[in-house]
Amino acid sequence: MKPILHGAHSSARRSHHGVDEHTLPDQSRDSASADALGALYDRHAAELYTLACLLCEDNNAAQETFVEAMSRGALVGDGDAGPREQRRRLVVELWDAIRARAVRRRRPRHGFADAAPRARGRGDGDGQGKTLCPAPACGTKKALLGVTLLGGHTYQQAAELFGLEAGVAARHLREELRAQHRERIDH
Repeated sequence: MKPILHGAHSSARRSHHGVDEHTLPDQSRDSASADALGALYDRHAAELYTLACLLCEDNNAAQETFVEAMSRGALVGDGDAGPREQRRRLVVELWDAIRARAVRRRRPRHGFADAAPRARGRGDGDGQGKTLCPAPACGTKKALLGVTLLGGHTYQQAAELFGLEAGVAARHLREELRAQHRERIDH
C-alpha cells in the first residue's frame, strides 16, 4: 500500500491527472482531490459501505469508518491503480479505521493521542508485533466472506488482513458458504 507522504520526507506527489500537486494552486489541488474522491466514491462506495455495515457493530460506526476509509483512499492517490486494487486498498483503510475505533473505545482518555494500531490482524499467535483487536462484529467467517465478495480480496489476502493463516481462512469461508447455502435452501 502506498504511504501518505508528508513534509520534508515527501517527494513530489502527482494527482490522478499526473500533475505535480506541489505546483498547483490550492484551489486546483482541492479540485483534483475532490475529483479523486468523487471517482473513488462512484466506483466503490456501495460495496465499501455495505462491507462497513457488515463489519461494524452499528450504523454510526459504519458511517464513521466508511467516511474515514474513503477520505484516506483519496489522500493516498489511488488514481493510477486499477479498480480492483483500489477496492482492496480501500478495504484495508476501512479495516484500519475499524481497528483504530476499537482501540479508541478501549483506551482510557488521559490526554494521550489516540493512534491507530500499526499491525494488521488480530495477533500472530506469539503475541509479538501485532496489536490485538476484537473480531469483527459480524464474526470472522462472515467478515472473511464479505471481504472476498465485496472487497475484491482473495482468501489469502483476507486471511492476512484479519491475521489468520490461509488454511484457517479457507476453512472458515467454506463453512460460511455452506451455512449461507443451507439458509437459502431452508427459506
